[in-house]
Amino acid sequence: MKDSKGFTLIELMLTLAIVAMLLAVAVPSYRSFVQGNRAAAQANTLLRALAYTRSEAVKRATVITICRSSNQSSCGSAWADGWIVFNDVDQDGVLDAGTDTLLQAGDGLSGGSTLTAGAGFVRYTASGAALDTTQFTLTPADCQGDMRRLIQVTGSGQATVQKATCP
Repeated sequence: MKDSKGFTLIELMLTLAIVAMLLAVAVPSYRSFVQGNRAAAQANTLLRALAYTRSEAVKRATVITICRSSNQSSCGSAWADGWIVFNDVDQDGVLDAGTDTLLQAGDGLSGGSTLTAGAGFVRYTASGAALDTTQFTLTPADCQGDMRRLIQVTGSGQATVQKATCP
């Protein structure tokens, strides 16, 4: 008889069973890893927008405002829909056509994340201080563990982020 080379059916089934067990353990961990990274990236996007707003206020020596916006041309809606940064001449937190200048528009959050804040806008002065202090709460879809992010804007104008447990 010839010696055949290869796997037997039993060896193949045993290998598949081991692979299935490893996948059952690894897939949920990978999903959690991806969701945590998405939350961190989204929080960093908001932090960059706040830092840009603050730096433009200092650079232009005037009040610059960031507000929530769904259409990237006027204030309103929800923070998760996006935001705009503009030169706020009358310091009312509203983009006024003809007097205020739109500087930057930010897209909304992806993946079903929610972003809430205590205020609809944040204004920065020429010194970099924030006229409006608030806390943003970023909650990813299917939030688990400490995936939630709290972004705090202080009176000095500094924005910080920290992890928080999901509800």
